[in-house]
Amino acid sequence: PLSAAELLRRRVDHLDAREQALLARYGYPYVLERYRLHFTLSGPVAPLMAHGIMQAVATPVAGLNARAPLVLDRLCLFMEPSPAAPFKRIAEVELRA
Repeated sequence: PLSAAELLRRRVDHLDAREQALLARYGYPYVLERYRLHFTLSGPVAPLMAHGIMQAVATPVAGLNARAPLVLDRLCLFMEPSPAAPFKRIAEVELRA
C-alpha cells in the first residue's frame, strides 16, 4: 500500500470513485477491470511539443516493422521495489505460436 504522502501525491481530479478506490488499495487506479495496456515512457508533454515529436518519429517508426517484424514472444512482470528504485523483473512467461 502507498504511504499517506504518496497516496496524496498520486491523487488526480479526473479519477472516478472506483479508480480512487483502486488507487487506495493497489497504489494504481488502472487495475482489475479498469486495466488498460499502456506504456509510460515520459511525463506529460505539451501539445505543441508532442506534435513535433510525432512528426519527427513518424517515418522511422513506420519503417521498424518493414526491416524486421516485431515479435511478441514473452510477457514479463516488473515491480518497483521502492519509489524511484530500478524496476526488477519478477516473472516471465514465454509465448508459444
